[in-house]
Amino acid sequence: MYGKTGTAEYDNNPAHTHAWFVGWQGDVAFAVFVEQGGSSAASAVPISERFLRGLA
Repeated sequence: MYGKTGTAEYDNNPAHTHAWFVGWQGDVAFAVFVEQGGSSAASAVPISERFLRGLA
C-alpha cells in the first residue's frame, strides 16, 4: 500500500483540523476524509486499514 496522510485547518484555531488519507494498493485508489478528525494517524489511517483489509 502507498499513501499520504494530512490535516487541514478549517478556522483560525490550529487545534481544529480535518484529517485525510489518500492512497492506492494494486489497482484500487481511495481517499478518506474525516471531518473534525484531528490527527490523520488516529482517525483516517485506521479507517483506510479497515477498508483495505475488507478487500482481501
